[in-house]
Amino acid sequence: MKVAIVALGLPLGGSTTFILYLAAGLKSIGVEVEIFSFTSANPFAAEFSSAGVRVHACNERQDIYEDRLQQVYRAMRIFEPGVVMAVLGVESFEILQYLPPGVLRIGVILDLSIKPHLFVPRYAGTMDHIVVIADYLVAEVVRATRSRPVTYLRLGIPVPNGIAPKDPNPDAPLRLIYYGRLEDDSKGVSMFPKIAAALKRRKVRYQWTIHGTGPREDYLRRALAAEVEEGSVRFSSPVPAEGLP
Repeated sequence: MKVAIVALGLPLGGSTTFILYLAAGLKSIGVEVEIFSFTSANPFAAEFSSAGVRVHACNERQDIYEDRLQQVYRAMRIFEPGVVMAVLGVESFEILQYLPPGVLRIGVILDLSIKPHLFVPRYAGTMDHIVVIADYLVAEVVRATRSRPVTYLRLGIPVPNGIAPKDPNPDAPLRLIYYGRLEDDSKGVSMFPKIAAALKRRKVRYQWTIHGTGPREDYLRRALAAEVEEGSVRFSSPVPAEGLP
């Protein structure tokens, strides 16, 4: 079996982490898998390479959408997948309608950013199966499509019962971390400066690490410049998986 995973892009965040782990998992059980991206950014390039997963990336700065659509389709024809999974972005779902008969077409719904109640009915005719990875979206997706099977795929790290909570240290700063895309549609990151201001008004000492990239990154860096200067907020850089303890 060959599986093609198609995405608008591979930004630093949960969607790309999901694609990476999914591809690596398929490879580990002997399934051939390749990634097809409509944009060039690939902060996890080293991780994909380490997992033995080939990534086909287009140059959005050079080629218009129609040209990139042809590039992705031609690369997929060479790969000859039996299953195609559209994971992120309208572009990835658009390509499902061009696939030949016999190819299983799976649409993966990640979050609210694509407005599932509008998006799913629009592409229901080009999907043979729908996968949802957020439990709060299952009912909405099921209502949106009455003719396609829907599967909920549970993600995350299960926490066993009985684990004692960590003892708080009231004398230490409150530690916060955000990991994900820096955008408003599904993340609402523009509220971060308001959160920082509220903590300051309440005289709460904190250390906030923001790890990610996206369209609101420049805004957040400007809005939180004072907090960065004083050391309360830190924008971290990508860390290769092999560099983690």
